[in-house]
Amino acid sequence: MPETKYNEVMRKGFTLLELVVVVTVIAVIMVMVMTIMANTFKANNRTIAMGKINENGSYALEQIRRYYLDKTTCSDNAGIGITTISGINYLTLNNILITKSEVDVGVTENSCDVDNNVLTIGFTLTTGSDKSIEFQSSKSFTTKIVLRN
Repeated sequence: MPETKYNEVMRKGFTLLELVVVVTVIAVIMVMVMTIMANTFKANNRTIAMGKINENGSYALEQIRRYYLDKTTCSDNAGIGITTISGINYLTLNNILITKSEVDVGVTENSCDVDNNVLTIGFTLTTGSDKSIEFQSSKSFTTKIVLRN
């Protein structure tokens, strides 16, 4: 009889193996949750970066379109340029900044089809070049403007 009482008292706790299994399962679940959260934050950062690029690019295209709305010749495309301030390239139109400091202007391409009087303007915007990879994004913008005759 005393052996049975001893076994009942000893069965009220957990064995070391049971504790190790529970801790391992909790650790695996935590790793999965942290991975999902990290990926969500990275995707959110990329979305924010692309939003900044799209906002700046759309604004720049609209300003360029408005500037050339009443132009008649392709020789008037000298107003577009790049200005570097504190290591950041800004897109300029007649020496007025048309992009913000949150984006960097890469390549610009201007061409003119004199026969059809069509001006093609293109530029590339990037963001997050000085930050980690989830903040880095890039997009090219191009527009064709038919000039007045």
